[in-house]
Amino acid sequence: MIFKNQEETNYLTYGQLNLITSSRFNWAVLAAWTREYIHSVADGLSNVKEIGDRLYSAPVDFYNLVLPFVGRTNADRVLNLTSLRQITLMSLINAMKNNDVETVNANTLRLYQLADELAAFLAQINPYWSQDTWRSLFYQNIRMNLDLATSYMSGDHAKDISIYDELLQHSSVLGDEMAAGMFRYLSTPVSLVAAIKPVPCSN
Repeated sequence: MIFKNQEETNYLTYGQLNLITSSRFNWAVLAAWTREYIHSVADGLSNVKEIGDRLYSAPVDFYNLVLPFVGRTNADRVLNLTSLRQITLMSLINAMKNNDVETVNANTLRLYQLADELAAFLAQINPYWSQDTWRSLFYQNIRMNLDLATSYMSGDHAKDISIYDELLQHSSVLGDEMAAGMFRYLSTPVSLVAAIKPVPCSN
């Protein structure tokens, strides 16, 4: 038998639902503006600077999302790492357009390095975020974005659309993983929360 109070635990509160929605939305926005930037660079459009500026500003949304949960020092580090990711990805996209293989390879390696750093850092600042899970999710995201850029620049628009659909689905997975960790953080005893200290920056 399931009692009324047990049934209620299966429902999300308004705050939880809002957090999930915001987290999913942030990742979806990142995917959307990345695709717009790829198209703008590939087609030599005049709006490339404006789209690039918008894409570069996307990490601020993640900063604002995690700030209440991890504190300003840790949120600043998240902002720094995600901003570096955006700079590197944008540079990589431009290098692909210019057939600059050396820069493409260097920036691809750097993206994976940043993914490792961010995954490790998230696991350090929240015990309910798994380093291995985040690394896997970030690696998948990198591969999808590279495939997205390759398909569009090679003229395979059907594949571009298919990969973008996958990216949007992946955005929900990323958003849910981020929100789930914050949910569990909220239910953590105060004594454990107090023990989670800001992590010094390594660079």
